[in-house]
Amino acid sequence: MKFSGKNVVRSYAKWFGVDMLCAVKELSLFGVTIDPAYVAQLKTTFACRSSRRPKQPVADPQSVGYGVDWDENFAYVAGRTEAGFPYGTTWEELEAEATGEERLTPPGGDEDDKF
Repeated sequence: MKFSGKNVVRSYAKWFGVDMLCAVKELSLFGVTIDPAYVAQLKTTFACRSSRRPKQPVADPQSVGYGVDWDENFAYVAGRTEAGFPYGTTWEELEAEATGEERLTPPGGDEDDKF
């Protein structure tokens, strides 16, 4: 079967959703001959692209673990329900415990909820 397009590497990369260098490697495995000058040009182009990318910002040291063990509502996330909702110690409960205040509701729930 003969390829009838303009650029076999670009077409292959677009069709299979891979980058151009990966397309070159895969096509060479299939026995397609590709101009070595074109491959060298692709390598220098990709090297320049990666050097132009901005560096990732460094995370704040206090935000490490954010969303895993704590978030904006919970000082400690003990786990998640089957529906994915977190449960654990809230920031208010932690502050109340730190200041020595008593809880407003008993640990078993509200007294009004009895049947």
